[in-house]
Amino acid sequence: MKQIYSLLTILSLSFVNAQVFTENFDSGVPGNLIEDTINGNLSWQDCGGDTGGLDCTGAATFYHTSFSAYNTALMTPVLDLSSGVYKVNYTLAKREKDDRNNQFFVEISTDGGENWVTMKEQHEAITDPVENSIVISAYNPTSTTSIRFRGRNQGGYSIVLDNISISEVTGDDAAVVNLDLPSLIVAGDIEIKGTVSNLGINPITSFDLNWQVDGGEVHTQNYNGQNITSGQNFNFTHADIWAATGGEHNVNVWVSNTNVTDSDSSNDTMSKDIMVASGSAYKVPMYEKFSSSTCPPCYSFNTNAFNPFFSSYGHDKATLISYQVWWPGAGDPYSGTSGSPVRQEIQTRVNYYGVNAAPTLLLNTEEGTFSSSTLLQNALDDMIATDNVSFFKIDADHTINGNDITVTMDVTPYISGNYNLQVIVIEKTTTGNVATNGETEFHNVFMKGLPSTAGTALSLVQDEVQHLEFTHDMSDTFVEEMDDLAVVVFLQDNVTKEIMQSTYTDASGIVLGTDEMSKSHIVLVPNPTSGIVKIISENDVDVQIFDLSGKNVYNQSAVANDTTLNLSGLGKGIFIVNMIDKDGVTTVKKLVIK
Repeated sequence: MKQIYSLLTILSLSFVNAQVFTENFDSGVPGNLIEDTINGNLSWQDCGGDTGGLDCTGAATFYHTSFSAYNTALMTPVLDLSSGVYKVNYTLAKREKDDRNNQFFVEISTDGGENWVTMKEQHEAITDPVENSIVISAYNPTSTTSIRFRGRNQGGYSIVLDNISISEVTGDDAAVVNLDLPSLIVAGDIEIKGTVSNLGINPITSFDLNWQVDGGEVHTQNYNGQNITSGQNFNFTHADIWAATGGEHNVNVWVSNTNVTDSDSSNDTMSKDIMVASGSAYKVPMYEKFSSSTCPPCYSFNTNAFNPFFSSYGHDKATLISYQVWWPGAGDPYSGTSGSPVRQEIQTRVNYYGVNAAPTLLLNTEEGTFSSSTLLQNALDDMIATDNVSFFKIDADHTINGNDITVTMDVTPYISGNYNLQVIVIEKTTTGNVATNGETEFHNVFMKGLPSTAGTALSLVQDEVQHLEFTHDMSDTFVEEMDDLAVVVFLQDNVTKEIMQSTYTDASGIVLGTDEMSKSHIVLVPNPTSGIVKIISENDVDVQIFDLSGKNVYNQSAVANDTTLNLSGLGKGIFIVNMIDKDGVTTVKKLVIK
């Protein structure tokens, strides 16, 4: 229930940027703020929850393990902001968890908390704390104004909020408040984009926008004839393109030479560290399924939904590991006995994800235990369309000699970093673990991790191929037929749990992600784009682009993998891209230019 609170005594405004409200949570949460629950029962708290490795000491956090869209705000008391120009400052971070980001809103009420208007919403990942400023004059603040900071849970890591202040603005101030550059990009032509904000009083009509990479050449563009009024933002795209090469780089962007006297130079510049991948590959989606032959719901899910879907649609598009678990009751016979090596290995993966129910299906670590083959197919199609670029390539093979299996692989990293390599031996079909739920055969069943499901820590250096080999005597496992074995190899980030790449090899010679499997796996990145787009394809393709009226607006022949196309001349809109390979196979993609 909304409540109206008494006026906070306004501090003296006799000095520049006089603060009328501050909260740094040093004395706990909510401090001087009032918690306002919009829906659910999730509260802000002192540094807590899973931040994804971010230090949240002395800050407020908002987190829940579920995807439930709980909404809770921290609200200021009612403030008299009826005269003068005021701005809101705060620092915010919220890291991405399995492609999910919690959402954050800054809202204003001018009637004591009855009605609210959103001033700023932040849905994207913010890896490290960033200071934000909003001039609120455009929202016509009154003597009964309140500001609130609302978190909305979406299954991401904790929202981390700190250093809130509301202060009067008495001078002119141009600031770079955003750089629209991903932290990880593919080498090629990159546009420098971002936002300049007027955090002062008088309009900004002209300025220079500058950028440089790693302290090198300065690129300057002059903007004239603007009218950026107090509190307004100006989104820029610099005319000069950055020819990004592989490696770690620092991009520095700043505003200068404004028509007003900038009273605060500390916010004129914004820097961002960018990892540029030297190349890219098609990302093979990966399923991890937790099931049991003693679980009645598992029978229904596997028999009626998952098995028909995977055998007819998913087997040549994604990798799969089925971990047979030890519940309910005595559990699946292939889950092993308590304390046995196989039980310990399966339990490692159960604990890793916090799985507590069967069946549970994870697609690239996202839960997707849907009730029909159609829903499963839609989810896989969505994953292929949205999470289809990897900065790693894995080439794997295996041989069998008696009871010994030997797996060899080359891991090619297009970026540097620390990751965990998993090598999982599976049996494509088993029948020896039949129990009580009615299932008579089971597919892609976990047999052994090499050397275990703890995996192998790799410290990868960009473009340096790592060769690995593992051999194991499978006579100590539940293998029924040695010639029915296959291997799933995948690379995972243990901090975020993100699947970076996966591949599959079996006796048939099918390896997902290689030439035979990739004809339909041509990728346009980024998509949507502002006009610069890269084509990722194993083979050269002829490109034809059509607008929605069917008019052919662009053609280019023999476009090689990792080629960058500048399509900014096509203008904004939705286009249909036909890509035809050397065998005449056509792949059709929708491209959005924004």
